[in-house]
Amino acid sequence: MPNCARLWVAAIANAALFFAASPVFAQIPAEPRVAVHFFPTASPGKPIPQLGLGVWRYWSYEEPFLDLTKGTPARYSALLADGSRMSWRDLWEAGHIDKTTLYPVSLPTGAVLVGGVFRFGADTIPDAFADTYVLDWDGDADLRLARTCTGPSDTNCQTRISANRVEASLSGPNLGLWEITRIGPGGVRNIRLYRKANEAALNRGEILSPKFREHARRYKVLRFMDPQDASSARPFRPGNFLTANAASYVAELYDGPPETPREADHAVLFKVALETDTAAWVHVAALPGAPSSLNAFTGPPVADPAPYQQAWLAACRDTGALLSSLDWAAYMDNIVRGLRSSGYPARRLLYLEGWNEVWNTAQPWDRMSYCGRGVAEALGQGQNASYGYGYLTAHMMVQMDAALKRANRRQAWTVVLAQQAVNIWSTRGALAGFKRYFTDRGVDPAPWIRHVGVSVAGYYALSLSRVHGFMKNPDDQTHLAALKAAIAADPAGTAKARADWLISSNGYGSIPWAAGLRAMHEAEAVAAGAYFLGDFEGESYDEPEWYMRGDPAIINWHEDFVAGAEGERVTRAWVAAMHAQNPKAIAANYLSIHPFDPEGSDPADVRLLDPWWDGYYGEDNGRTRGLGSMLRR
Repeated sequence: MPNCARLWVAAIANAALFFAASPVFAQIPAEPRVAVHFFPTASPGKPIPQLGLGVWRYWSYEEPFLDLTKGTPARYSALLADGSRMSWRDLWEAGHIDKTTLYPVSLPTGAVLVGGVFRFGADTIPDAFADTYVLDWDGDADLRLARTCTGPSDTNCQTRISANRVEASLSGPNLGLWEITRIGPGGVRNIRLYRKANEAALNRGEILSPKFREHARRYKVLRFMDPQDASSARPFRPGNFLTANAASYVAELYDGPPETPREADHAVLFKVALETDTAAWVHVAALPGAPSSLNAFTGPPVADPAPYQQAWLAACRDTGALLSSLDWAAYMDNIVRGLRSSGYPARRLLYLEGWNEVWNTAQPWDRMSYCGRGVAEALGQGQNASYGYGYLTAHMMVQMDAALKRANRRQAWTVVLAQQAVNIWSTRGALAGFKRYFTDRGVDPAPWIRHVGVSVAGYYALSLSRVHGFMKNPDDQTHLAALKAAIAADPAGTAKARADWLISSNGYGSIPWAAGLRAMHEAEAVAAGAYFLGDFEGESYDEPEWYMRGDPAIINWHEDFVAGAEGERVTRAWVAAMHAQNPKAIAANYLSIHPFDPEGSDPADVRLLDPWWDGYYGEDNGRTRGLGSMLRR
């Protein structure tokens, strides 16, 4: 054989070996490797309860972590000697921030660095935040919680315990700031801010506050959509994950240069699940392989988003480049490493969902929906975002299976295909796109799709709508006047009529209507060879209409409704209806911890919370009592 021919044969052989070993180009197996799960399962008479966690930011009343610095992004600013400020981005670009750990390495001359905010909820429920706080750190630096005490009668001031520790007993309605006033040549690291009562637990290696842990452990599944910022898709590159020694568990996505770490480490998510004895529902929150143009426009909503939407469409039309990227393997390997390093049990189910609400075109949650449209266009399916989402989800599943096999780990896991409850075509399109991925590659999708759980939002709503609700009127003002008159004449009877409509009617937004939507999506899932997983979000989306929100009489009546006997009856009915629709499925409670009605029956009260908040830790009201019917004790 001539040498050139031998070289050609060798090249072909080497290419074959590369494609076989490559995490992207390896042949898709006939079926994924999935272990049988032992947890979670439904308890008798109850659905599987899932809790959607809140954002990890300083303003979250959940305050999930013992170390308060870990629950909000390391997003410093510096107060300069002349009174001006340097932003987080300015500090990064000037070299004051360590590019890996995100701890500051130096200060601008004469500056004080504002490290973060804590005690955010003290203005609303000061007693819950009245405590002795400790700030400690390693390295050569000076930090402070507050002004230094100068006399025995001083309040809300700090005491320096040692060179690397200060304490302050803080009370009242004011929020707190921790600051860095000096960084020496040795630098600063391992900054911790915590309630003194939690010091022993923190030193044992625990990460969760007792209040959060005891609340979350009553559920069986925790969904990390908001902590992962899964609604805000962005390109993923290796190196984007936060490291174990980083200043925070969560990153600031947009107020910083593109090269900043911006993905929560999955090991932390799994540790949260382990400390609460729950199963983790995690996301592929970024898009591996996406071009930088997917990050076009990161600001607040604008009047004309069309130029950005076109950029997002174009970013995902090149499906060949998108799906062939090795970045997928890097992302999935981080998930698998997190499973191993955290000790997440192999027979505890792992829920894996790609992104969030890939149909939603409302700003600022629309980027991934336009990406899904771009994928669908490339596949000849018009602008069917759900179809593109299903196709990408199939690739995600194949890549996750490959990562588990590379690590020789047999894990119980399922893929979540979450779509819009009011639109059966969204689930139909997503399932079709999922199957198309496999048929395009000559693989039978059936063994794969049987490990896919279709999920929708199980919300009830619209009881106060003039079109759909329990009182109907031709226009807003007539409806407002009629409702106010009914409340004035018989507040309890009006509340009962509202609850009866939610519980018993088939009206648009009622509980039977929500259960009926679940049943339709379940039928679609089963027909395609998948299964129905249950809710990704759910419970109450029921709130006064916009034209009612300036009226204290309606606001106070509505809050009494939710917190009282009728609210409890509605919540129990929702739990029962979700269980009756599918006794093995998930019923989800999206968000939970926030003081429900701190103003009480204030005659001037027009403050209205979002409908999904249940109350602060330990709060006893109709909503929390009703939810207790599906929770672990």
